[in-house]
Amino acid sequence: MRVRRDLAKKLGAGQTIDPTGGDVVARIRELTDARGLDRALECSGSAEALRAALDVVRPFGQVAIIGENAEAAISPSGHFCRKEITLSGSTCFPLGEYDEIVRCFEAGLPAADMITHRFIIEQAAEAYATFAGGETGKVIFVPHKA
Repeated sequence: MRVRRDLAKKLGAGQTIDPTGGDVVARIRELTDARGLDRALECSGSAEALRAALDVVRPFGQVAIIGENAEAAISPSGHFCRKEITLSGSTCFPLGEYDEIVRCFEAGLPAADMITHRFIIEQAAEAYATFAGGETGKVIFVPHKA
């Protein structure tokens, strides 16, 4: 996961946290002076990461599930009744969000820097295995090897 933390820093993240380096929720609370996060995106598909996201958002915060995951431990009382957070999920961006995404690119979001690996379609098995290893940014298919 070091590759993804380094990529996040390169793309402008103010802080990154090693999830194997201790209590993620405690570290985020420390970084936010115990306030918690306004929003959290869970993109890894990890049940632990989703639980941490739900735990660390502030009351009335928002959590979005982007990573595929078949199971998760959610506390209806602790996460929804007491904190009144909003939880949503998606596998792609709705059409209405594309204008905002384009504005991010126009404002300088370095989209090309998110791509760490390129494969031709004949390398599909290798591409998927590489991505599944968790040490990539965006993996894409290209028409021919450069």
